[in-house]
Amino acid sequence: MVNRSCKIVGIFLIFFVLFASAGCGGPEKKKAGFLEKGKALYEQGDYVKARLELKNAIQIDLNYAEAYYYLGLTDLKDGNPRGAYGSLSKAVELDPNLTAAQLELGKLLLAAKSPEQAQEKVDLVLAKEPENTEALQLKSAILIQLEKTDEAEKILKGLLDRGVTEPKTYILLASIYDHRGERDKALDLVRQGLKVNPKEINFHIILARVAAQQGNIDETIAIYKKINEIEPDNIDHKLALASLQWEKGDKDEATKKLSALLAKEPAEDEVTLKVAKFYAAKKEKELAEETLIAALSKLPKSFLVRFQLSEFYLNDNKIDEAVKLLEQCLTLESDPAAPAILQTKNVLAKIYLRRGEIDKASSMVDEVLKENPKSIDAHFTKGNIFLLKGDGESAVSEFRVIGTEQPQNVPAYLRLAEAHFMNKQIELAGETLKKGLEANPDSREILQRLVKYYMVKEDTGAAEETIKAFLAKNGDDLQVRAALGDFYVIGQKTDAARGEYEKIIAMAPDNPIGYLRLSNLLWKKGQKKEAAALLEKGYGVNKNSLQLISALAQVYLVEKQFNKAIALCEKRIAENPRDAFTYNLLGRVYLSRKDFDPAEKAFNKAIELNPEWLIPHNSLAALYVMKGKPDVAIAKFEQALEVDPNSAGTYLSLAMLYEQTGKYDKAMAVYERALAKNDKFWPAANNLAFLLSEYASSPENMERALQLVQQAQEVRPNEPELLDTLGWVYYKMGNSQRAAEIISQAQSADPTNAILNYHLGVVLVETGRKEEARQHLQDAVNSGQNFNGIDKAGDLLKSLK
Repeated sequence: MVNRSCKIVGIFLIFFVLFASAGCGGPEKKKAGFLEKGKALYEQGDYVKARLELKNAIQIDLNYAEAYYYLGLTDLKDGNPRGAYGSLSKAVELDPNLTAAQLELGKLLLAAKSPEQAQEKVDLVLAKEPENTEALQLKSAILIQLEKTDEAEKILKGLLDRGVTEPKTYILLASIYDHRGERDKALDLVRQGLKVNPKEINFHIILARVAAQQGNIDETIAIYKKINEIEPDNIDHKLALASLQWEKGDKDEATKKLSALLAKEPAEDEVTLKVAKFYAAKKEKELAEETLIAALSKLPKSFLVRFQLSEFYLNDNKIDEAVKLLEQCLTLESDPAAPAILQTKNVLAKIYLRRGEIDKASSMVDEVLKENPKSIDAHFTKGNIFLLKGDGESAVSEFRVIGTEQPQNVPAYLRLAEAHFMNKQIELAGETLKKGLEANPDSREILQRLVKYYMVKEDTGAAEETIKAFLAKNGDDLQVRAALGDFYVIGQKTDAARGEYEKIIAMAPDNPIGYLRLSNLLWKKGQKKEAAALLEKGYGVNKNSLQLISALAQVYLVEKQFNKAIALCEKRIAENPRDAFTYNLLGRVYLSRKDFDPAEKAFNKAIELNPEWLIPHNSLAALYVMKGKPDVAIAKFEQALEVDPNSAGTYLSLAMLYEQTGKYDKAMAVYERALAKNDKFWPAANNLAFLLSEYASSPENMERALQLVQQAQEVRPNEPELLDTLGWVYYKMGNSQRAAEIISQAQSADPTNAILNYHLGVVLVETGRKEEARQHLQDAVNSGQNFNGIDKAGDLLKSLK
């Protein structure tokens, strides 16, 4: 980190605001007056007024370099690095000797990961001022990014020898030592810097972080008390101290501090929002809600508090409460073009769209665009509406507007590409994704979509080069490195794949992904003992990984090592007695050797611990079918419901048993009974909706299915299984475009799920996007998963070749 402003630039690099300026000639005195006033306002932190004064100066003299420089600084403070870059570039174009502007440009370029270009700016300054301290500090930061730490160390030591005591010199040099693993040396340097800069907050924060990592919470608290003495008005420091006290168990003391913050007059939006977020982060939902509701009595016209409270309700699936609150916001301001009113309407439009209320969403965004034709949120929502309607051409227009205004907007590139795919403009979709990755070189989402595009085009060379180029800049991205390994597996380059998986294990031995991928590769090559040993090693250092214990148990089962599998599960259960996942796994182990009684006991325990989890219910139903006594089990479940008619788990088990035996009418009747007891029981609503669409697809039943799954979404809005069912219902109703849009969301959340890839492939065929459909069907068929429809998936795949 070069300095605190550089850090801000790095965080807010995605934002973009374009300011145009025009003017005519005027007196020198007047422009100088505007400049001085703008500088004074900048120093006071009033950036809105400062910008106006600086622009007035520029209107008088379009070649006023110093005014452009201060306008750039103002943009930086406002979190607008793109605007800052434009103003600063104009400043140095007009006056190349404006050293401060050259250095600010260098910092921006460094933050944007363009160290070579940043170096050019620094060299311009050092050529004229070889002893310029700020330039030398920036040069050392550039060298650190280029991994030329020896050169950077030499520069920084030279600055210290010259008597330079600015904090950033110590921090940069300490970062070099820390990167080399010389932690004690780094800490000594931080302490030296603290002696000559006792009020430098960054030094205290570093020492607090070290104390926390060492588990010394008392020392960490003591340091943060000191930080609060140095900067007593900083809310974030007070919240950090309260958080530490909370973690220590002193919740009363933490709550007192937070209450004192809220009691200060006049009440402030910022304080309220931060305290509410604090409670939410601590899983104290009631306190978070109470904080926001109480604030409304002190801040009755606050949009910000209502926005935060509505977001809280949305996250808690209280959709109606959120809508009611937002509708209140519309009454707080009479000006339809007021920014807060437009923001409210944008949020409401998104909620309506999520609910499937397309007309209401469309009407709301039209109101926004009438007042603000450049509203990014409104164009994005309108583009999504067009996608759902299957109007790809109109969607392209909306997403292009966003790309013009915000070149770093990742979702806009993805949606624009989606619109081109919808229009069967495959090449344009590819070009869009390439441009998106150029503008956002760290975006994993765009990378994944671009690689998928190349695979559809059967251009494996381009796919490989794209992944490798990404890893050259983001070498520590384990997911992408795993994807490269998977790519090599598909291309039968097993040695190359093994190399990538081994790199992952070496880089992150406490991450399951490397062990899982490599063991799967070894297993396919017939190296079963080596695969098992690797999984055992991985599980040894990843005791909390459900994926590893599941994979290891599966290996034991295939090798008929039942006792090993049972011991593995029982040991984990002894350590985690409320682990539903492992009870279900243990049941599967017993079931695989037809040891029905302990299997039944294990499945029932899993259901007891997590009644809404569908898998153990399916497992239990399969057990009764295997035993050849489904009728006995059905009678048992019916008796249980007579004793406890509110048992959600029993309804699921009974319904799934009917499904397993092909009695779909009876399964649907059981789900209806469950929903009569609890209309928010989403697994029953989801399964009933799917069965209605598959086995009772009259127009009335299809409408009922749609209503059921939409109601279930209010309880679990982001559940992939619900999204899949919703999309499938739309497909059955003849709306394949909307189905593809929704199932694609589910598949993105769980890309290896065979049934999701199968369903997505089916609906993509209906929309004419056969190349993409083939890829998803291939993924489903090759997944190794047994799913309902696997034969149909294979047949459909053959028809596309």
